[in-house]
Amino acid sequence: MPVLGNMNKIMKKKVLISLLVIFLILVLTGCGMIPEDDPDWNDEKAIEELINYYWYSISVGSYDFAKTRCIPDGDAYNVVKEYEDLNYSNLEFIVNYNWIKIIEDEAIVSIDLIIIKSNESEVVCDYIMYLTKSSSITVNWILK
Repeated sequence: MPVLGNMNKIMKKKVLISLLVIFLILVLTGCGMIPEDDPDWNDEKAIEELINYYWYSISVGSYDFAKTRCIPDGDAYNVVKEYEDLNYSNLEFIVNYNWIKIIEDEAIVSIDLIIIKSNESEVVCDYIMYLTKSSSITVNWILK
């Protein structure tokens, strides 16, 4: 009889552990650990966010962060290096989007870039930016 009592205890422990593991799996998969996709999010919004972060990073002197948004030695990367070498301070960039054209994994963006230096002067530039998704660096949009 004592052997049979020990077997019941072992079986109860195994069942209890199995139930706890199953419960843990169910809780972790259903508690929003992986965020749901935003139905309003699209490539255009991702591109705008990337370009806004790029110009903001340059304006606050986070040149390394801006470079991470670019293909190394590409046009956008070299623009960051130019601002870094010139050591500009107190720059503000305002980006106004004219149009965004996406063809598969490539994008062309036309912006009016307003550059304000120390609340003194304002320059408006027509600017074309090129982006790609087909890069060995990332699967997200990146500036060329």
